[in-house]
Amino acid sequence: MKNKSEKGITLIALIITIIVLLILAGVTISAINGNENVMEKAKQAKEDSEKGEELEAIKMSVISSIVNGNTGKVNLDDLKTELKKIPSIVEETEVDALSGKAPWTITAKSGRKYDITEGGEVLDSTPKVSGLYNDDGYTSWEELKTNGVISVGSNGNLSVRNKDAINGELVIDEEVKSIGYQVFYGCGNLISVTIPSSVTSIGEYAFSGCKGLKSITIPSSVASIGSHAFSNCSGLTSVTIPSSVTSIGSGAFSGCSSLTSITIPSSVTRIGSNAFYDCSSLTSITIPSSVTSIGMYAFYGCNVLISITIPEGVKSIEQYSFAYCENLTSITIPNSVTSIGNYAFSGCKGLTSITIPEGVTSIGDSAFQNC
Repeated sequence: MKNKSEKGITLIALIITIIVLLILAGVTISAINGNENVMEKAKQAKEDSEKGEELEAIKMSVISSIVNGNTGKVNLDDLKTELKKIPSIVEETEVDALSGKAPWTITAKSGRKYDITEGGEVLDSTPKVSGLYNDDGYTSWEELKTNGVISVGSNGNLSVRNKDAINGELVIDEEVKSIGYQVFYGCGNLISVTIPSSVTSIGEYAFSGCKGLKSITIPSSVASIGSHAFSNCSGLTSVTIPSSVTSIGSGAFSGCSSLTSITIPSSVTRIGSNAFYDCSSLTSITIPSSVTSIGMYAFYGCNVLISITIPEGVKSIEQYSFAYCENLTSITIPNSVTSIGNYAFSGCKGLTSITIPEGVTSIGDSAFQNC
């Protein structure tokens, strides 16, 4: 029979054994996780390599079709002839199905889709699965939720719980119905966002301060863009607003210093105050005839904007609307305008002439100061 001392030693030995086993188990789990991560990266590298080879083959076919056509553009018949020379990449039936005008969409055997323009560009148009794409690979939408990075309420409202984890290219899932107040505020490493057609509104400050954001796809389901929704997105270079949007909120794109062009659809009736405030790279903008209201400070500090036409229907040019657009050389004011606000064109040093219509009954203080 063992004495108390022996029992104590046996118990200690058992505890040590358990600890050792736990440590080994931890090492094994860590090794497995590490291997899984290596395998995932290897799989991604293989896919990237295959995609590169596929894209290169299609590009070479496009170039050959341009050379053979002698027009400097892609001819569809020549394109079909060249694509049929790469049967390992594209099925012949897929090539035969190409018709109509450019761009032509071709589906490779891999399932990836490519748009081919008349000018010879080949663009990857494969729809991305919802989730996050970055240097670490792909993280599915479900993983983002499981890991506590994001959450989606029963009403479809999206919340971001760990903004530091949102980096790279984000494809939002269709379970999301709205992107509310400050959801992505300050996500400085977010590069691009694809918003699904399930989303109907983009809230105030939704993407404000996303300085790394270069591109965003806004679907035709979105009816309104909230105040300061994209303010201070200094990396954003171009935006296309869908025809479903009727109003652009106050400060919506203010401080987007890299924004060079923007397309405003004819559905928009109101451009809010400060909407494009200090968009210092904006060279041109077309305001559609549907717009009846342009808010104060709307284009303040757009100092490389050269010309602008205010559409018929706008009744007043609010204060500071075009102030300090230093390179603005011409502006067309319609007969519908009855008042020009204080400092409306102040600091427009390049403005050489302006015609004020007869219907204008009031011109505010310093409206043309330092012109």
